[in-house]
Amino acid sequence: MQACAQTASVVADFFSRESIVHSMSCMLRGIAPYHADPMTHLVVTLCREPLRLSLTDRGLAPVRSDPSILIPYSQMSKAQLATLRDVLAVWRQSAAYGSTTQMGGGVCIYDLPTRTGRVFVDAVLVLFSVTLLMRSCPASDIASSKTLSNVVLQRILSSVVLPREVIAGAERMLRDRAQAGPGADVVRPALHI
Repeated sequence: MQACAQTASVVADFFSRESIVHSMSCMLRGIAPYHADPMTHLVVTLCREPLRLSLTDRGLAPVRSDPSILIPYSQMSKAQLATLRDVLAVWRQSAAYGSTTQMGGGVCIYDLPTRTGRVFVDAVLVLFSVTLLMRSCPASDIASSKTLSNVVLQRILSSVVLPREVIAGAERMLRDRAQAGPGADVVRPALHI
């Protein structure tokens, strides 16, 4: 139960409506050199896989399948760093962690799987943040940023099944943000399965 609570606190600090755009931006910058379509890769990975916290010598790696998806410590707020210190304290106290060395050097400590449930990042927030990031890029001479974001969205939807409500929710958040400005953001909890 403690491990799930620790994951939920990480979700609140790294993947809430207030923080997800920054977190997604950090993760995209890190994986861009390794993937032809980093946005699709990141969104599909976060929608398919539950969070599994890993702390490397470089940052927080939130999914098990791709350790290159990470949020560097240097890009974290003091509150986020404090949350990770709290997670480490719980892991140390309960011995609910494992460790391994990484290819190319470095070390990784990770939470051990629990039977209490899996925590996913809210797919609505994932789509909202990645669309917001794409639409905030300057338009090119060839296509508008909205057109490019729609193309990427089609790639995402051909790779992962998302309910219509998720897409509608992300669009609604984008519309609300455009009308009310960034201060209108409200926290959405993570999805528990």
